[in-house]
Amino acid sequence: MALECLKRVDFVYLHVEAPDEASHMGSLEEKIRAIERFDQEVVGPVFEGLKEMKEDFKLLVCTDHPTPLSQRTHVREAVPFVIYDSRKEEGGYSLFSEKEAQKGLFIEEGHTLLDYFLKG
Repeated sequence: MALECLKRVDFVYLHVEAPDEASHMGSLEEKIRAIERFDQEVVGPVFEGLKEMKEDFKLLVCTDHPTPLSQRTHVREAVPFVIYDSRKEEGGYSLFSEKEAQKGLFIEEGHTLLDYFLKG
């Protein structure tokens, strides 16, 4: 659906709640399953579909807030994010995780992330 929309518009926002809900339940197995499905059924197909369109594109993947399994509720901590820009050959990260994200860019005010993404 997102790829079909991108044939008509320049920006699509997708919100997936499954990993957050699994965290609220305190289920490690469900959280892993939800993240794997998100990667396989959303991020992967959207990324590949964008590449097939043969146009420049950017892709931002992030959470809206952390929900640690140990606390089963939202916490006020920085969230990891990744921005892919098809026009740039930089990076060097082999995986997307909280630990890897700590090595990269930190945006102090989360509400400025979208501006950074759109202008960068």
